[in-house]
Amino acid sequence: MGRLAALVDDLEDLEYFREEMLRTLKELQSPAAQDTATRKAILHNSLSTPITRALVADLLAYGYTGQLDSLSDCLRAITEYEGPPCCDYRGQFLADALFCARAFSDPCWPDQSEELLFRLCYRLSALFAAGRAESVRAALAAATKQARSLGGQNSGQSRRDDTAERDGKICDRGRQLLAANLAARSIASRIALEALAGGLGAKQIRTILRSGGVIDQPKEKGS
Repeated sequence: MGRLAALVDDLEDLEYFREEMLRTLKELQSPAAQDTATRKAILHNSLSTPITRALVADLLAYGYTGQLDSLSDCLRAITEYEGPPCCDYRGQFLADALFCARAFSDPCWPDQSEELLFRLCYRLSALFAAGRAESVRAALAAATKQARSLGGQNSGQSRRDDTAERDGKICDRGRQLLAANLAARSIASRIALEALAGGLGAKQIRTILRSGGVIDQPKEKGS
């Protein structure tokens, strides 16, 4: 009964983790989150960070002796546990879960998706049901407890508020430049040189200006 109750707690924490990571995915899909610096900040503050560290600890405790510092390292670990001569399912699940978690910590990885999140949660649930991955279980419990105590969405909401404020300033500046008769096609490049751009490139700024209605959307081909 004690183990069953512990498993229920683990799965409740895992569901909370999934919901929080879905919110992180929404942040990553916003127009303002297409530059590497912003994506890095979002992912660093997500719940995937402590899970990644814990999975590394569990895989090393399981006996893996290779490097686990990159996505390529994780793929090598998966291959090693797939065999031959035989498939080690626990090692394979640990290594694959680490690959998924590390992908959610890498701002340059192009495929942070719901499918990848589902795969991570599936691997973790299987490990929990088998009574494995002790470091991950502890890290997940601690991370979700802290997130709940902070209201869950506070850090994400703060980042969204900061982004909205920055985007508003960029749009205001764009309107000023339009009023000064600067060509619409040159506005984004001009703002990218100013401090209020916050390191964004002209492409990201152009997207913000279009979303704010400052400049027109691009014409469709053939129109």
